[in-house]
Amino acid sequence: MRLIDADALQREYMQFQDGKRSVLVDVAPTIEPERKKGKWLPDNINPYEIRFVCSECKESQAVPTIGFTAYKPIWNWCPLCGADMRGGDAE
Repeated sequence: MRLIDADALQREYMQFQDGKRSVLVDVAPTIEPERKKGKWLPDNINPYEIRFVCSECKESQAVPTIGFTAYKPIWNWCPLCGADMRGGDAE
């Protein structure tokens, strides 16, 4: 399955059909892509920096001074892979 831009498809269709919209595109069922869920894991490589690793993409993120509460990230998603981190706090 692949996601499409229905608005762009309508514009293309209208261009070739004398400005008429496709009812099929308008009534086609829509889906919401399933978002990955992850959690922040502590990254203890550098003792002088607070870092966490995303459990999904395995990329390390430094916690900015303004972006942490009790040494935990406050982000609800991974800025690199988009994984949903709500309910998956650092251990």
